[in-house]
Amino acid sequence: QPEVYQKYRRTIEQFAMEQMEAGHISDNLAVIYDEMLRLGVLNKELAHRLSGILFTHKLTCLDRQVSRAIIWHEELKEPQIVPIVNGEAYFRVYTPNYCIILEDTSENYFCRSVSYQDEALMHPEVYLERCLALAPDELSYALYYMRGSGTNRELATGDSGYVLKLLQAEQISRQCKAELMP
Repeated sequence: QPEVYQKYRRTIEQFAMEQMEAGHISDNLAVIYDEMLRLGVLNKELAHRLSGILFTHKLTCLDRQVSRAIIWHEELKEPQIVPIVNGEAYFRVYTPNYCIILEDTSENYFCRSVSYQDEALMHPEVYLERCLALAPDELSYALYYMRGSGTNRELATGDSGYVLKLLQAEQISRQCKAELMP
């Protein structure tokens, strides 16, 4: 109902800004954030905050014995390890080069034998150009920009700063750094 939305729009925007500043994300917040960003509510501070939110995925697993998800990115040295609470976990994905390993309460690991759903909550490709312009020093934007298609992008004028950022970042794997070098 558009009239109800219009009536509470300002309150919703204020709430969303507070949630973004706190770094919170969920299915419902992602919808609100997307609406705000489509309306052009983006500044330097918000672009920095979004660097930790924009790449969030939601994992849903119905097997109640599964307690953690381990997400390995080809480009990163260390995995993300996130708890699965009430069948849900939230994690960040910067490139398509990642795999998910599930761990149960008995410390057994599973790759394909346990079903789960992995869904992106936001669409970073829509906002990347503006976020890069406002927060060019954020590693997540540089990584997505350079490797978001799964391979290195053709270097263009102005990309050297992003390549340098990735080459200097401790979190980036040796393999990824080697692939960035001409």
